[in-house]
Amino acid sequence: WPGQVKPGTLCNVPVISMDFYPTFLDAAGLKPGKQPLDGESIMPLLKQQAIFTAGGGMKRDAIYFHYPNYAWHMGNRLGGAVLYNDWKLIRNYDDNSLELYNLATDLSEKKNLAKEKVQLAKFLNNKLTAWLKETNAPMPRPPLSD
Repeated sequence: WPGQVKPGTLCNVPVISMDFYPTFLDAAGLKPGKQPLDGESIMPLLKQQAIFTAGGGMKRDAIYFHYPNYAWHMGNRLGGAVLYNDWKLIRNYDDNSLELYNLATDLSEKKNLAKEKVQLAKFLNNKLTAWLKETNAPMPRPPLSD
């Protein structure tokens, strides 16, 4: 973005596709409508007005994911997840099992640390539960059989 973003700039702060819409509104100088936004403008990151470390000056402290739909999930397990600093917790909805990964040391998510880092897994699982409740997220139901 000539004149706005320094070429070759790298930022390690995680963002999510829902951040695009508020960012585009911000870039155009427009205010959002009355509907709450799912994401957050990343303009401070683009303009290097925020610190490029964990959180990076974003208002949120975590990014959440929720996949409750059998029809759209292409055979993968249904679940929810929270990305918090270097940690990613996944809750599998079919059996409520937890997976915990340190993305700083295990980006490919090979070593599940949920049983080693029990307190951290519990903390992140509670954050996910609170977010699901706050957003009134629909929970999965088994597909109807013929």
